[in-house]
Amino acid sequence: MREKFFRFLLRKLERHTPGWIKSLQIQILLNTTAAAFDRPGRRVWQLPQEKALAAYAEYTRACMSDAVSSTAPNRSAAPDRNTAANRNAAPDRKRIFRCAYKLGRTILKVTGFTRREDRERLVFYLYSNIGIKVTGHLPGEIIIPMCYFGRIYTAKQCMTMSLMDWGIISGICGRGKLIFTERITQRCGRCRAVLQQRQDFCREDAEDAAQHCGKAGLLPQGSSCGSHSSEVTGTTG
Repeated sequence: MREKFFRFLLRKLERHTPGWIKSLQIQILLNTTAAAFDRPGRRVWQLPQEKALAAYAEYTRACMSDAVSSTAPNRSAAPDRNTAANRNAAPDRKRIFRCAYKLGRTILKVTGFTRREDRERLVFYLYSNIGIKVTGHLPGEIIIPMCYFGRIYTAKQCMTMSLMDWGIISGICGRGKLIFTERITQRCGRCRAVLQQRQDFCREDAEDAAQHCGKAGLLPQGSSCGSHSSEVTGTTG
């Protein structure tokens, strides 16, 4: 019954989604990002959707900028493992994936979706609410011809925020790895990726997922447009 209700609700929202729902979604995403980067959050849900999205983009860039600044070497002082800068060093890739994966799993549990097509539609719908158009199939190949963040993030920032996408998509559609071959932030006209799922991605525990990805070397590296693929996710260009 719950699954049937959310399937009906999703169809209604695909036709029209009130702005306050989009702003609320952005707030939930920001809260997850704050936890992922271990940073204080901020309130955006009361803003119009366009301003809330712009505030989220600004917030994420600040998170990544703070992380980079905290890792800048200080040649005049000996390293101190107990300083705030060292405790909040570079973005913790496993933590980002883990927090995003937990969000994806929570969304899936709320909706109760079991059919692949429903999970796919849910992902595409959620991304459309934050200025990202996704087409294709999940699992399988997806194309992102338009991305709000593609004109805001640098290539490196895109790679970092892609971990959020990887976690959310895996949480909703099932454990796997998202392999990108094209990115807007790397001067491609679109993003292209494939979500691959394997037998060893069968357990549904976020902590175990992060540990597995770390051991298997699946945390993202970089790639340029048209070159070798990169094992990363990305709503971000």
